[in-house]
Amino acid sequence: MRVLLAIDHSSASDQAIEYVKSLPCRQSVDLNIVTVISPVPFIDSTAAGVPADMGGILEEERRHFESRLADSMAKFDNDGFRSVSGEVHIGSPAQELKAFADSNKVDLVVMGAVGHSALQRILLGSVSDYVATHAEASTLIIRPSNNGTASIPQKILLAMDGSEQDEQLVQSLQSLELSSSTEVHLVHVMRLLTFYSQDVLQRATELWKETRTVAEAHVTSIAKTVESWGFEVKSSVIAAPHIGDALINYADDHGCELIVTGDHHRGKLSRLMMGSVSRDVLRHASCSVLVAR
Repeated sequence: MRVLLAIDHSSASDQAIEYVKSLPCRQSVDLNIVTVISPVPFIDSTAAGVPADMGGILEEERRHFESRLADSMAKFDNDGFRSVSGEVHIGSPAQELKAFADSNKVDLVVMGAVGHSALQRILLGSVSDYVATHAEASTLIIRPSNNGTASIPQKILLAMDGSEQDEQLVQSLQSLELSSSTEVHLVHVMRLLTFYSQDVLQRATELWKETRTVAEAHVTSIAKTVESWGFEVKSSVIAAPHIGDALINYADDHGCELIVTGDHHRGKLSRLMMGSVSRDVLRHASCSVLVAR
């Protein structure tokens, strides 16, 4: 398994480092640690009149970040990884990280989130947002718990939608050596179409009941599989006008530390328009989020 840990030497990166150090993967892990230096955004180094030592400034910055990267790599000594390597790139962080992940066939990208306030989550760092939206790999955005640390989750919410991908989502648990005390919450949210008139809703009652019955049977079937692996499972089918909000509220109410959601849009064009549910959860959840592919 190849994991890309993207760091910028911030406190969020420190939390992501600690998370990856304790990541309980069943497979041997090849870890690539990458940090990207952004060029000064308003300077074109090829333009006339730009100081001749601009390249030297960037090179000095590279040496500084290489030193800090070496310190970060040293934290993984004797931690059981098959290999640990580090690189410093210069360019657009979002595009450099995506390109590295795609060209090196990375399985999982791990990044620290930027902030906790409502505004910061709405404006989730463009780097995290871009990589989670565009990269071929699954992307894990780490947010610390209430005590300020990012620890391996004991309560995990899997967002079900009744599709075949739910099975693949659940299989992602088997790649981790989670404790048998881990709680797995299987949550299917049925969207309430509140804009229809009351008479239409009444005529659709039987269809709604049938759809809910199918959803409950699907979640129950998956729950039996997860229980057979030794986990404690809680399953819920809930109705709400906004699926993303319902998942986030459920996670908050039940103390879930990780939300796992799928990305059903496989093509490059459709990935640009990643489902609003995944994106809403990624941006607004107060816990860590894994967009699984």
